[in-house]
Amino acid sequence: MISRRENSLYKEEIFDILRVLFEKDSKNYVKEFEEKFAKYIGVKYAVTTFSGRTALALLLESLGLKKDDEIIFPAYTLKDLIVMVKKLGFKPILIDIEEDSFNLNPELLEEKISDRTKVIVPTHMFGLPCDMKRILKIAKKYQLYVIEDCCLAHGAELNGKKVGSFGTAGFFSFDQIKLIGTFGGGIITTNNKTIIEFLREKIEKFEENKKEILKRILLAYSENFLLKSPFFYPISFLFYFDFSQKIFKNFYKRLRTSKSFSFLKYTNLQAVVGLKQLKKLEEKIEKRNENAKILKSLLKEGIEVQKTSLKCRHAYYYFVIKVNTNVEKIRKKLLLKGMDVGIKDEIEDDCTLLLPEFRKDCPVTHKIFNSLIQIPFSERFSEKRIMKIAKILNRVIR
Repeated sequence: MISRRENSLYKEEIFDILRVLFEKDSKNYVKEFEEKFAKYIGVKYAVTTFSGRTALALLLESLGLKKDDEIIFPAYTLKDLIVMVKKLGFKPILIDIEEDSFNLNPELLEEKISDRTKVIVPTHMFGLPCDMKRILKIAKKYQLYVIEDCCLAHGAELNGKKVGSFGTAGFFSFDQIKLIGTFGGGIITTNNKTIIEFLREKIEKFEENKKEILKRILLAYSENFLLKSPFFYPISFLFYFDFSQKIFKNFYKRLRTSKSFSFLKYTNLQAVVGLKQLKKLEEKIEKRNENAKILKSLLKEGIEVQKTSLKCRHAYYYFVIKVNTNVEKIRKKLLLKGMDVGIKDEIEDDCTLLLPEFRKDCPVTHKIFNSLIQIPFSERFSEKRIMKIAKILNRVIR
């Protein structure tokens, strides 16, 4: 079975973790990681958080928003962000996406802006940068903040400039299956000194929870063992049958998102791992782009991939294909052929299911949500494995 899940682990990682865990007076790896990440993105400041969701919540607080202020999101994004924003007392407004890029459609922005609109949160979907030039132009016209959701786009670039450096601020997630995975965590990037001072003062009062991080480390290594074991193949077929798919999927999501929104500090344990992975990020992205180029050249007619007319570097957090036939039938056939695949809410969410009042305005979101398949993809894949994936896809989808 070719797995689509891969933890961001490296060979000497466990030794780094143990070293920091038992050091009496360890150095401040968190500060070092923040400084190096800010330099990598091309901004003045960066501050770590407990998660990507916590990062967004803190950013919104730093902007001094009032109850019922409106925040614009693409309709195709993580639904947990929408739920969180509503709980914080703000009003999420959904915008439809572009059919080719799956990113927020800038042409639809202005018609949704009102006197209550304060923030635009564009998601760089699967690692493909949004059209930031057009989004920023509209934001400037209406004096709006732009907070980039870069949780799927570590190292992605638009016109040679990294995402997370365009808007008022950006936020990233370090969940274990991200391009930088530090057993959870997040980071905020900005050039705004006022925002960063507010955030640092706020975060300084938070406590650490090393027990929670150790639990996440154990989970990551257990999952990694399972993915490489003979048990993975039979377990994958839990996703073949509808009843078992629903049970297993809900269990897996609860396990992974445990305490994912908490006001706690990012730890030294995570930062030392982040520093090592940051060093390898450019190499990882370049290899992913090479593999994506090979795979796209092998795919036959009838299989569409994410694309844009913008001059950018894709980070390829996910490699997804769009099909116009029976997606569920194809998914099951791919499983039978030994390919682990993801579909619908395993990939990303149609947020109009949460906010049905926007359903009629977001037909592209609904279409994309029901036509995408996530396929196995990694910088570690050999050309032989990529050719095998392409062969299976071409055979099944034709």
